[in-house]
Amino acid sequence: MWAGNDLDGAIAWSLALPEGADRSAAIHSIAYEASRTDPKHALEFIQELPAGSERDVLVIHAAKQWATKEPANASAWAELIVDMDLRTRALADIASAWSDTDPEAAANYAISVILPGRDQARAAIEILQRWVAENPASATIWAASFPEGELQEIALRTNIGSWAAREPVAAAEWIEKRAPGADKDQAIGAYAVALAETDPAAAVRWAEMLPAGELRNNRTMKVVERWLDLNATAARAWIEKSSLSENQKNDLLRPQKP
Repeated sequence: MWAGNDLDGAIAWSLALPEGADRSAAIHSIAYEASRTDPKHALEFIQELPAGSERDVLVIHAAKQWATKEPANASAWAELIVDMDLRTRALADIASAWSDTDPEAAANYAISVILPGRDQARAAIEILQRWVAENPASATIWAASFPEGELQEIALRTNIGSWAAREPVAAAEWIEKRAPGADKDQAIGAYAVALAETDPAAAVRWAEMLPAGELRNNRTMKVVERWLDLNATAARAWIEKSSLSENQKNDLLRPQKP
Protein backbone atom coordinates (compact mmCIF):
# COMPACT_ATOMS: atom_id res chain seq x y z
CA MET A 1 0.00 0.00 0.00
CA TRP A 2 0.93 3.65 -0.45
CA ALA A 3 1.34 4.16 3.30
CA GLY A 4 3.93 1.40 3.36
CA ASN A 5 6.08 3.06 0.72
CA ASP A 6 5.49 6.77 1.36
CA LEU A 7 3.80 7.31 4.70
CA ASP A 8 4.28 11.08 4.78
CA GLY A 9 2.87 11.42 1.28
CA ALA A 10 -0.13 9.24 2.11
CA ILE A 11 -0.79 11.22 5.29
CA ALA A 12 -0.59 14.55 3.45
CA TRP A 13 -2.97 13.27 0.77
CA SER A 14 -5.53 11.99 3.30
CA LEU A 15 -5.50 15.19 5.34
CA ALA A 16 -6.02 17.27 2.20
CA LEU A 17 -9.25 15.47 1.36
CA PRO A 18 -12.51 17.34 2.01
CA GLU A 19 -14.31 16.54 5.25
CA GLY A 20 -16.55 13.52 5.01
CA ALA A 21 -16.76 9.77 5.09
CA ASP A 22 -14.15 9.28 2.36
CA ARG A 23 -11.58 11.36 4.22
CA SER A 24 -12.26 9.52 7.49
CA ALA A 25 -12.00 6.13 5.79
CA ALA A 26 -8.73 7.12 4.08
CA ILE A 27 -7.19 8.34 7.34
CA HIS A 28 -8.14 5.15 9.16
CA SER A 29 -6.85 2.94 6.39
CA ILE A 30 -3.52 4.77 6.32
CA ALA A 31 -3.26 4.76 10.11
CA TYR A 32 -3.79 0.98 10.29
CA GLU A 33 -1.28 0.29 7.54
CA ALA A 34 1.25 2.66 9.10
CA SER A 35 0.77 0.94 12.45
CA ARG A 36 1.90 -2.30 10.87
CA THR A 37 5.00 -0.88 9.16
CA ASP A 38 6.03 2.08 11.34
CA PRO A 39 3.88 2.26 14.50
CA LYS A 40 5.91 5.02 16.16
CA HIS A 41 5.47 7.27 13.13
CA ALA A 42 1.82 6.26 12.93
CA LEU A 43 1.26 7.44 16.48
CA GLU A 44 2.72 10.84 15.68
CA PHE A 45 0.15 11.12 12.90
CA ILE A 46 -2.74 9.71 14.92
CA GLN A 47 -2.16 12.10 17.81
CA GLU A 48 -2.87 15.02 15.49
CA LEU A 49 -6.36 13.71 14.72
CA PRO A 50 -9.40 15.17 16.51
CA ALA A 51 -9.95 13.67 19.96
CA GLY A 52 -12.61 11.00 20.14
CA SER A 53 -13.28 7.30 20.30
CA GLU A 54 -12.12 6.67 16.72
CA ARG A 55 -8.75 8.28 17.43
CA ASP A 56 -8.44 6.34 20.68
CA VAL A 57 -8.97 3.04 18.85
CA LEU A 58 -6.18 3.97 16.43
CA VAL A 59 -3.86 4.96 19.29
CA ILE A 60 -4.37 1.64 21.06
CA HIS A 61 -3.94 -0.33 17.84
CA ALA A 62 -0.69 1.43 16.92
CA ALA A 63 0.70 1.16 20.45
CA LYS A 64 -0.03 -2.56 20.50
CA GLN A 65 1.67 -3.03 17.15
CA TRP A 66 4.71 -1.15 18.44
CA ALA A 67 4.79 -3.36 21.54
CA THR A 68 5.16 -6.49 19.44
CA LYS A 69 8.60 -5.18 18.38
CA GLU A 70 9.68 -2.73 21.07
CA PRO A 71 7.53 -3.25 24.18
CA ALA A 72 9.70 -1.15 26.49
CA ASN A 73 9.61 1.84 24.14
CA ALA A 74 5.90 1.46 23.47
CA SER A 75 5.10 1.28 27.17
CA ALA A 76 7.28 4.28 27.99
CA TRP A 77 5.42 6.27 25.35
CA ALA A 78 2.00 5.15 26.57
CA GLU A 79 2.77 6.02 30.17
CA LEU A 80 2.85 9.68 29.11
CA ILE A 81 -0.70 9.68 27.71
CA VAL A 82 -2.61 12.36 29.59
CA ASP A 83 -6.07 10.80 29.26
CA MET A 84 -6.11 8.30 32.14
CA ASP A 85 -8.69 5.97 30.60
CA LEU A 86 -6.90 5.86 27.25
CA ARG A 87 -3.55 5.36 28.98
CA THR A 88 -4.84 2.41 30.97
CA ARG A 89 -6.41 0.77 27.93
CA ALA A 90 -3.26 1.28 25.86
CA LEU A 91 -1.01 -0.10 28.58
CA ALA A 92 -3.21 -3.18 28.94
CA ASP A 93 -2.96 -3.91 25.22
CA ILE A 94 0.78 -3.26 25.25
CA ALA A 95 1.26 -5.71 28.12
CA SER A 96 -0.82 -8.30 26.28
CA ALA A 97 1.28 -7.90 23.12
CA TRP A 98 4.47 -8.01 25.20
CA SER A 99 3.50 -11.43 26.52
CA ASP A 100 3.97 -12.92 23.06
CA THR A 101 7.74 -12.61 23.53
CA ASP A 102 8.25 -12.36 27.30
CA PRO A 103 5.16 -13.26 29.35
CA GLU A 104 6.93 -12.99 32.70
CA ALA A 105 8.12 -9.44 32.01
CA ALA A 106 4.67 -8.55 30.68
CA ALA A 107 3.02 -10.00 33.78
CA ASN A 108 5.21 -8.03 36.18
CA TYR A 109 4.61 -4.89 34.14
CA ALA A 110 0.85 -5.32 34.11
CA ILE A 111 0.63 -5.67 37.87
CA SER A 112 3.10 -2.91 38.73
CA VAL A 113 2.10 -0.21 36.22
CA ILE A 114 -1.52 -0.69 35.13
CA LEU A 115 -4.09 0.57 37.60
CA PRO A 116 -6.22 -2.17 39.20
CA GLY A 117 -9.53 -2.64 37.45
CA ARG A 118 -11.13 -4.11 34.36
CA ASP A 119 -8.26 -3.38 31.97
CA GLN A 120 -5.59 -4.73 34.30
CA ALA A 121 -7.65 -7.89 34.81
CA ARG A 122 -8.11 -8.31 31.07
CA ALA A 123 -4.38 -7.92 30.46
CA ALA A 124 -3.52 -10.34 33.26
CA ILE A 125 -5.77 -13.08 31.89
CA GLU A 126 -4.49 -12.62 28.33
CA ILE A 127 -0.90 -12.78 29.58
CA LEU A 128 -1.61 -15.90 31.62
CA GLN A 129 -3.18 -17.65 28.66
CA ARG A 130 0.11 -17.26 26.80
CA TRP A 131 2.38 -17.86 29.78
CA VAL A 132 0.67 -21.04 30.92
CA ALA A 133 1.30 -22.61 27.53
CA GLU A 134 5.02 -21.92 27.96
CA ASN A 135 5.54 -22.45 31.68
CA PRO A 136 2.40 -23.44 33.63
CA ALA A 137 4.24 -23.71 36.95
CA SER A 138 5.57 -20.14 36.85
CA ALA A 139 2.29 -18.79 35.53
CA THR A 140 0.34 -20.48 38.32
CA ILE A 141 2.66 -19.21 41.03
CA TRP A 142 2.21 -15.68 39.69
CA ALA A 143 -1.56 -16.06 39.55
CA ALA A 144 -1.60 -17.21 43.17
CA SER A 145 0.03 -13.92 44.18
CA PHE A 146 -3.08 -11.96 43.17
CA PRO A 147 -5.27 -10.62 45.97
CA GLU A 148 -8.15 -12.93 46.78
CA GLY A 149 -11.08 -12.26 44.52
CA GLU A 150 -12.57 -12.97 41.11
CA LEU A 151 -9.35 -12.33 39.17
CA GLN A 152 -7.35 -14.77 41.29
CA GLU A 153 -10.14 -17.35 41.03
CA ILE A 154 -10.25 -17.15 37.22
CA ALA A 155 -6.47 -17.14 36.92
CA LEU A 156 -5.95 -20.15 39.16
CA ARG A 157 -8.72 -22.10 37.49
CA THR A 158 -7.17 -21.48 34.07
CA ASN A 159 -3.59 -22.18 35.09
CA ILE A 160 -4.04 -25.16 37.35
CA GLY A 161 -6.06 -26.89 34.65
CA SER A 162 -3.27 -26.48 32.13
CA TRP A 163 -0.57 -27.43 34.62
CA ALA A 164 -2.48 -30.49 35.79
CA ALA A 165 -2.91 -31.68 32.22
CA ARG A 166 0.84 -31.48 31.59
CA GLU A 167 2.40 -32.19 34.98
CA PRO A 168 -0.26 -33.55 37.37
CA VAL A 169 2.20 -34.70 40.04
CA ALA A 170 4.08 -31.40 40.16
CA ALA A 171 0.82 -29.44 40.25
CA ALA A 172 -0.51 -31.61 43.08
CA GLU A 173 2.67 -31.18 45.12
CA TRP A 174 2.49 -27.40 44.73
CA ILE A 175 -1.13 -27.32 45.87
CA GLU A 176 -0.44 -29.51 48.88
CA LYS A 177 2.27 -27.11 50.07
CA ARG A 178 -0.03 -24.09 49.94
CA ALA A 179 -1.19 -22.65 53.23
CA PRO A 180 -4.88 -23.21 53.94
CA GLY A 181 -7.07 -20.48 52.53
CA ALA A 182 -9.36 -19.42 49.75
CA ASP A 183 -6.63 -19.50 47.09
CA LYS A 184 -5.70 -23.08 47.99
CA ASP A 185 -9.36 -24.07 47.82
CA GLN A 186 -9.67 -22.56 44.35
CA ALA A 187 -6.54 -24.42 43.26
CA ILE A 188 -7.87 -27.73 44.62
CA GLY A 189 -11.17 -27.23 42.85
CA ALA A 190 -9.50 -26.39 39.55
CA TYR A 191 -7.15 -29.36 39.87
CA ALA A 192 -10.05 -31.73 40.54
CA VAL A 193 -11.92 -30.59 37.43
CA ALA A 194 -8.79 -30.92 35.28
CA LEU A 195 -7.92 -34.34 36.69
CA ALA A 196 -11.41 -35.61 35.89
CA GLU A 197 -10.38 -35.88 32.25
CA THR A 198 -7.89 -38.66 33.01
CA ASP A 199 -8.65 -40.01 36.51
CA PRO A 200 -12.14 -39.08 37.71
CA ALA A 201 -11.97 -41.34 40.75
CA ALA A 202 -8.92 -39.46 42.00
CA ALA A 203 -10.52 -36.16 40.97
CA VAL A 204 -13.48 -36.85 43.24
CA ARG A 205 -11.14 -37.42 46.17
CA TRP A 206 -9.55 -34.04 45.51
CA ALA A 207 -12.93 -32.33 45.33
CA GLU A 208 -13.88 -33.89 48.66
CA MET A 209 -10.86 -32.23 50.28
CA LEU A 210 -12.64 -28.90 49.96
CA PRO A 211 -14.53 -27.53 52.95
CA ALA A 212 -18.27 -28.04 52.85
CA GLY A 213 -20.00 -25.36 50.84
CA GLU A 214 -20.79 -24.08 47.36
CA LEU A 215 -17.30 -24.54 45.91
CA ARG A 216 -17.10 -28.17 47.02
CA ASN A 217 -20.57 -28.93 45.72
CA ASN A 218 -19.91 -27.27 42.39
CA ARG A 219 -16.57 -28.95 41.74
CA THR A 220 -17.79 -32.36 42.89
CA MET A 221 -20.76 -32.21 40.58
CA LYS A 222 -18.56 -31.17 37.63
CA VAL A 223 -16.16 -34.03 38.27
CA VAL A 224 -18.89 -36.63 38.63
CA GLU A 225 -20.71 -35.39 35.53
CA ARG A 226 -17.51 -35.91 33.57
CA TRP A 227 -17.01 -39.32 35.20
CA LEU A 228 -20.47 -40.35 34.02
CA ASP A 229 -19.42 -39.49 30.48
CA LEU A 230 -16.23 -41.53 30.73
CA ASN A 231 -17.33 -44.50 32.83
CA ALA A 232 -20.98 -44.44 33.77
CA THR A 233 -20.90 -47.75 35.67
CA ALA A 234 -18.11 -46.71 38.02
CA ALA A 235 -19.54 -43.22 38.45
CA ARG A 236 -23.01 -44.51 39.32
CA ALA A 237 -21.56 -46.93 41.88
CA TRP A 238 -19.72 -44.06 43.55
CA ILE A 239 -22.76 -41.78 43.50
CA GLU A 240 -24.99 -44.34 45.21
CA LYS A 241 -22.52 -44.75 48.11
CA SER A 242 -21.49 -41.09 48.34
CA SER A 243 -22.47 -38.47 50.90
CA LEU A 244 -24.11 -36.33 48.22
CA SER A 245 -27.61 -35.13 49.00
CA GLU A 246 -30.53 -37.03 47.56
CA ASN A 247 -31.28 -34.10 45.25
CA GLN A 248 -27.72 -34.12 43.95
CA LYS A 249 -27.80 -37.87 43.42
CA ASN A 250 -31.09 -37.61 41.57
CA ASP A 251 -29.78 -34.80 39.38
CA LEU A 252 -26.73 -36.85 38.43
CA LEU A 253 -28.53 -40.13 37.88
CA ARG A 254 -31.48 -38.67 35.99
CA PRO A 255 -31.37 -39.86 32.35
CA GLN A 256 -30.06 -37.14 30.08
CA LYS A 257 -32.31 -35.92 27.29
CA PRO A 258 -30.92 -36.74 23.84
